[in-house]
Amino acid sequence: MNPLNDVELSEMLYDLACVLKAHDWWRSGDCGVECYNKAKRYFKEKWFGKTQKQRIEAQVNKAVEQFRQDVGEMFENEE
Repeated sequence: MNPLNDVELSEMLYDLACVLKAHDWWRSGDCGVECYNKAKRYFKEKWFGKTQKQRIEAQVNKAVEQFRQDVGEMFENEE
C-alpha cells in the first residue's frame, strides 16, 4: 500500500499510527506499558537510526546549546 504516493512516507506514517495505537491501548488499560515501549523503540530504531544513548546525547547537546544562546542573549545588552 502506498496511499500517499510516497512509499517511505506512507510506511513511516503507518509505523507512527502503530505507536499511537499502542499508546492508546496502554492508556486505556488494554495492554501494559511494555506494549507501548516496544512500539516506540521499534519506531525510533527504524526511523531515527540511532541508539537511545545517541539520541539522549543529541538532545542534551541541543538543550545545552539553546541554554548557551539564551544566556548570551540575556547579557548581550549589558555592556
